[in-house]
Amino acid sequence: MRKWKRRSREKKKKTGLGLAEPGHTASREIDEASRIADEAIKLQAVGEHTMVQSNSVHGMRLVAAIEKALEKSPNDLDLLVAKSGALCSALQFKTAEDLIDQVLSINPEHFEARKRKDHWAKWEHLFHYPPWSSKATTLHPIMAARLQYGIVVQIVRDGLQVGIAVVRPAQRQQFPRGLSNRMRSKWEPVWSQTPHGPIVAHYLLVEDNPANPYSAEGFLQTSVPDEVAPSSAYWLLQRMSNLGSCFLVIAEGSKVLYNARYVFPDALRSTLRSISDKLVRQPVKMDRATFQRACQWHMQNFDMKRIRF
Repeated sequence: MRKWKRRSREKKKKTGLGLAEPGHTASREIDEASRIADEAIKLQAVGEHTMVQSNSVHGMRLVAAIEKALEKSPNDLDLLVAKSGALCSALQFKTAEDLIDQVLSINPEHFEARKRKDHWAKWEHLFHYPPWSSKATTLHPIMAARLQYGIVVQIVRDGLQVGIAVVRPAQRQQFPRGLSNRMRSKWEPVWSQTPHGPIVAHYLLVEDNPANPYSAEGFLQTSVPDEVAPSSAYWLLQRMSNLGSCFLVIAEGSKVLYNARYVFPDALRSTLRSISDKLVRQPVKMDRATFQRACQWHMQNFDMKRIRF
């Protein structure tokens, strides 16, 4: 009996996934509200930007669905932030801002609430972002459009919370053994202090072939943007340090070849916190040409053997 209880407790251990936590008290209501959001809010790519279409009727339907989740989990601050975004979609902006104030009165350091409060006009709410899950088999048009602009690390809506998807373009023939979502994968960022300034290199690995796993290298600029831009690497990396997972996606055009949620191990969480701290403590400015030189230096000097499962 004691052994059974011990295993039971281990299953209930939280993994830091927030509203995506397996066995969340309100998981059924969260899933239903997310489905309603898919129907109620339409997103359209306009160049690199996103146009959001909603109305008060559909927005209030979404609000009501989130309130049902709050009945099950009334003290969940992430749900309150989601409700604030839904209120914005329903054009109830004052009530939405009051709700953010309520969250901050409970936890002044809540990342999403703090950024919404401090940068209301520029820090988009949750429902500005395309929905994504590990069940998706086709890239959302917004994600596909961003990928065409070379945007690999993308903000998505993970149910009723903000998430991150690392999306890499590839061709099916690169994987002669095929791909399965059950294949092991990982994502690893590396702070690189180059002679041209610091950058963050990041690596996506998928074990399609144990002897020679697929790997892709990318770079994120650490430069502080002139204006608050949530999609800039400076803010993306800080955001990721407050998340417990990301999605790893390989796509051929809009067709998804691989898609899995990668739960951050403790070592990666520590790395992301360290990177975030450095960004805040050592703000830098770097133009495009300098960034490219820094990337080139890293590729010439970094030992890729460090990146492995």
